[in-house]
Amino acid sequence: MAQKLIPEALKQRGWVEGGNLVIAWRWANGKTADLSGLVAGLVTGKVEIIVARTNLPIQAAMKATQTIPIVMLNGNFPVEYGLVQSLARPGGNVTGTSYWASTEIFAKHWRPAPIASLCCATQTSPAAR
Repeated sequence: MAQKLIPEALKQRGWVEGGNLVIAWRWANGKTADLSGLVAGLVTGKVEIIVARTNLPIQAAMKATQTIPIVMLNGNFPVEYGLVQSLARPGGNVTGTSYWASTEIFAKHWRPAPIASLCCATQTSPAAR
C-alpha cells in the first residue's frame, strides 16, 4: 500500500518517481535483526530523507544517523520511547506522525471490548504478504 500511496502523494506536490525523485524501498520482512543493516545501506547511499514506519525501524534509523532527516510514520508514544524530545518541539532529526502520541491520549481513546484480542505485526513487504 505504501508503495502506491507515498509516490501518489508526492506526485501531487511535484515529486515524480523516476523523474526528480528516487525512492529506495527497504523491507525487513519481519526480521528485526536486519533493520540496522538496511538503514546503514541507506545512510551510506547518502539518501536525503529516511521515512520509517513504526518504532523499531525509527529507532534503527536514529542509531544510524543524527544528520539525515527521519520522518516517522506511526511512531507510537514517541516521547516515552525517546523518538522525540516533545510533541511540540521534537528536536533532533526526527519528525512525523504518531498514532498514539502520548499515554494520556491513549487512555482517553482506549475502550476495551468485552472480549479483547491483540494482534502484533512487523513491517513486511507487500510481496511477502
